[in-house]
Amino acid sequence: MFVASDPSSRRLKRTRRSEAAFTFAEILAAMFFLAMVIPVALQGIRISSDAGTLASRKSTATRLGDSMLNELMITDQWRSGSTSGQFDPPNDQYRWEIESQAWTEPGMTELSIRVFYPMRDQEFEILLTTLVSEEEDTSDQEEQVAQ
Repeated sequence: MFVASDPSSRRLKRTRRSEAAFTFAEILAAMFFLAMVIPVALQGIRISSDAGTLASRKSTATRLGDSMLNELMITDQWRSGSTSGQFDPPNDQYRWEIESQAWTEPGMTELSIRVFYPMRDQEFEILLTTLVSEEEDTSDQEEQVAQ
């Protein structure tokens, strides 16, 4: 049996089809929203990337400074050696300076090292400080005299 379709059902189908599509105004609003959100999101990604890079460089500067401070203390180079320098490659973009000053307690010296490192056309620094005895290590000299 063949039934002719009702004209009102055709109208209903047409209405449903037109409701399913986006209007031009909706598309423009979505594009405008994305045009505002994408630059902000990219700026956030750049800031977080810079923070990670800065943390990595600060960690490297701390490690290098600690190593140099220990070397200067062990070898007593802080007494008469160079007060500044640059680290060897691959860390040659880091440089250091040492300072010493008398401590509040007699016989002690405050030894500080500043490590400078670059980041986006700016120079940052960290400061590491320790106490050392003002008396020179005479154990080697005493051994030589005893012989």
